Amino acid sequence: MLETLPVKSVKIIAEVGCNHGGSMETAIEYVKAAKSCGADIVKFQTYYPANLVNPSKEVLEFCQKSYLGVNDHIKLISACKENGIEFLSSAFCIDSLLKLDKIGLKTIKVPSGQIFNEQYLYFLGKMKKKVLLSTGMCIMQDVIKAIRILEENGTPQDDITIMQCTTAYPAPANAANLRVLQTFKVLFPKSDIGYSDHTEGWETTLAAVALGAMVIEKHFILDDSTFTPDRPVSLLPEEFRQMVQEIRNVEAALMSSVKAPHVCERAMFNRRDIVNRSYL
Repeated sequence: MLETLPVKSVKIIAEVGCNHGGSMETAIEYVKAAKSCGADIVKFQTYYPANLVNPSKEVLEFCQKSYLGVNDHIKLISACKENGIEFLSSAFCIDSLLKLDKIGLKTIKVPSGQIFNEQYLYFLGKMKKKVLLSTGMCIMQDVIKAIRILEENGTPQDDITIMQCTTAYPAPANAANLRVLQTFKVLFPKSDIGYSDHTEGWETTLAAVALGAMVIEKHFILDDSTFTPDRPVSLLPEEFRQMVQEIRNVEAALMSSVKAPHVCERAMFNRRDIVNRSYL
């Protein structure tokens, strides 16, 4: 017997990253704009410039300028609470994990590069947080191993959301490999699945929702006036707002697996009877 699917809203993350350029005033503008565009979560990045691995000179200078300290994180968390949106951050090293733990963050985003860092995963597993695990550059064995390390150290599989991701800026649509979402769901049935989008536009986010993604992450930028490494994959506010609306439309279209007349079809019932009688 077919059953009605449970209603469970897709969580949409506005990925600010370092697009604020180190300005707290701008970062708080991002919080407000993400909320106004319909995002559920606004995400930043937590890192120490000295711990970054082989950045270009331009990227290193930008990251040094965009660095957020503990007090900056606390201010952003407060701004998120005031604006009714959840704060999230990616931890780019163990020191960053410790910083986010210190300020009480209950959910941690693992950027793709750290999925290979066993010591990082060991520390994170011990923290028993909710985890969003990005899987760019991975083969499936890397994902299986990372989840095993997290589980063995105290983080259950149902606290892990596995995010399909292609680490390219931008990634072509034919590199999104969205059917991997279905493979994740078979291999890790207790986990939610999600998609971190690095393509231009947002068509692939809609396809990901149709394939069962419960978390969508998309880069977000207020304007085109300044350099950021993430600009090629970032949406402007009006674009992000449109993406959110289209995701909600797809989500509504997936409401039920039961084949039965919808209430909106009632006006057609009499017409159906007339058609049927015409063949008697």
